[in-house]
Amino acid sequence: MSVRVDESRHRAALAQLDEAEVALRRALALLARAHPLEPPVPDQDRSGGGPGGVQRVQRPCDEQIGHRETSGLVSRYMRGMDERHHLDGRLLAALGSRGAAMFDPYEDDPGNSGLWLLDPRELESRILRVAAAGFQPSVHCIGDRACALVLEAFTKVPRTLRARAEHLQVLRPRDVPLLKKSGAIASMQPTHATSDAAWAEDRLGHGTERQRGAYAWRQALDAGAALAFGSDFPVEDIDPRAGLRAAVTRKPAAEPAWMPEQRLRRDEALRAFTAGAAWAEFAEGRRGCIREGFDDDLTVFGRDVMAVHVDELCSVPIAATVVGGRGVYAGA
Repeated sequence: MSVRVDESRHRAALAQLDEAEVALRRALALLARAHPLEPPVPDQDRSGGGPGGVQRVQRPCDEQIGHRETSGLVSRYMRGMDERHHLDGRLLAALGSRGAAMFDPYEDDPGNSGLWLLDPRELESRILRVAAAGFQPSVHCIGDRACALVLEAFTKVPRTLRARAEHLQVLRPRDVPLLKKSGAIASMQPTHATSDAAWAEDRLGHGTERQRGAYAWRQALDAGAALAFGSDFPVEDIDPRAGLRAAVTRKPAAEPAWMPEQRLRRDEALRAFTAGAAWAEFAEGRRGCIREGFDDDLTVFGRDVMAVHVDELCSVPIAATVVGGRGVYAGA
């Protein structure tokens, strides 16, 4: 299968990988292709023409976007062509720390409805300016209020730009139709659900409407949204096998499945990690599946991930990887 690395935005972590870790990433084909959504930190740039070498390029955006320089990493492995914004809680200010913007207060923190990193009144204006400049809008949204505002704004963005809702972790039932209406890409990370299951109901309330709309990728897919999966590395494990297991089981470690009604079939999950991710970066004509004329980036698994027991998905060995037609790893 063709594997695309998700939209990991943390080049700092990648720059710190030692040789052993790089070998592992290659074994998983995760250095094959990247589509970063944020500009790199200057002292983390790399130059050179070999594998992993990138060239930093900058060009000024339309002045209406605030004179911001949009930086991209351009090489055969990495390329950035998006404009990303964060609306609600990010990193420590996320659902776990009660920073995601909600309509109602947190169940375990009355009076706190989360944080705003961008004035909601400015959100739609900025998204439309980004779209007018020809960029693909990509907005970080976790809480149900942030997700609703983002999707409502996306209804005014041309579908040809494939606006992306990053994370989309909590969505009210009444806002689900906005997924199809806006044509937004639901860019989600399955391991967030299995990592957060232990405390998510404490924040959202057990059996509540908003809890039922949390990490709900089945809901998003059934609503007609384009689903693109990734890892959110380094917040979560970069290994796509862990993501595949989370998507089809929703089981945190040895615990029972959390909200099993939101599980996906294996073929649906695999499509979200491959063809869905390619669609999200406008690469469906050259990546996302094995086809003549497409980029020859392949991962060969030692066992059939579509047939092994779900609890064995994370331990399926990597037999080989091919990147750009060149073998970069061969298993023992």
